[in-house]
Amino acid sequence: MHDRRHTAATRMAQAGVNIHVIQRALGHNSIRTTEKYIHTEDDLMAREMSKLSEPRPADVVPFKKTERC
Repeated sequence: MHDRRHTAATRMAQAGVNIHVIQRALGHNSIRTTEKYIHTEDDLMAREMSKLSEPRPADVVPFKKTERC
């Protein structure tokens, strides 16, 4: 349940929802608590790290076609 609240807070923040709206949606009394639920930096880090596993085009050096004598 807690993970879902963190995910919801993070996704709302990424969508541009005002932090005070997120605070009310989660029922937090303190904005500091809401800030702890928003993990935009973690999401950014995960996206960037996933780039390491993406296939990259191979560095291909084309052969020059030569005529044989």
